[in-house]
Amino acid sequence: MFKKSLLTLAFTGVATLSTYATAADTLTMEVYNPGEKSVFPVSSEIVSGQHEVALIDAQFQRNDAEELVKKIKATGKKLTTVYISHSDPDFYFGLDVIKAAFPEAKIIASPGTIKDINATKDGKVAYWGPILKDNAPKTVIVPQPLQGDSFTI
Repeated sequence: MFKKSLLTLAFTGVATLSTYATAADTLTMEVYNPGEKSVFPVSSEIVSGQHEVALIDAQFQRNDAEELVKKIKATGKKLTTVYISHSDPDFYFGLDVIKAAFPEAKIIASPGTIKDINATKDGKVAYWGPILKDNAPKTVIVPQPLQGDSFTI
């Protein structure tokens, strides 16, 4: 049920984005998944409007987050919002890379996701840090609460 609610919230955010789009501001979505080369090949979505983009989920490994940064920069648009859809580290460990590349982007999540990240992040870093080595986060970025139930680009 919890996962379904988060997915609903993520898709609601994307759906809401399209609600605000005009004919001149159509949205597109590009999915980035690093595939078998990664420990957890989680997907991130780049939702692109006319002048800006939003990102859903930030990858697990630093090297995958770095590739995601390249894809975002290749759009030529400003990253305004990063939405983290789940509290597992494969969705947010890459945030330090994203934040370094796009310091003005808002990083948001549902209050429940934030609560769960705060409750588990130290243990996740302690476990995964030695496994990921240089691909572990240098610092864990905790999202800010999503205001309301949608966001726009």
